[in-house]
Amino acid sequence: MILMNALTAVKANTDDLAQRHTGFTLAPSAQSPRLLALTFTADTTKQFLHQVAQWPVQALEYKSFLRFKIGK
Repeated sequence: MILMNALTAVKANTDDLAQRHTGFTLAPSAQSPRLLALTFTADTTKQFLHQVAQWPVQALEYKSFLRFKIGK
């Protein structure tokens, strides 16, 4: 059993970073070792924007359930 508290340091799992994914990359951040940089390809961004084009930004701001729908 592993117990964690506020002082427990979580070590980065380099195996997760080595996995190949399509449409995005994960890399250690240059700003902090605690952060990961998530970069999307232009094609992934275009596909996402096309799929969510039916909802205006204002609808997403005021209807929280839409944010969950888009998140899926």
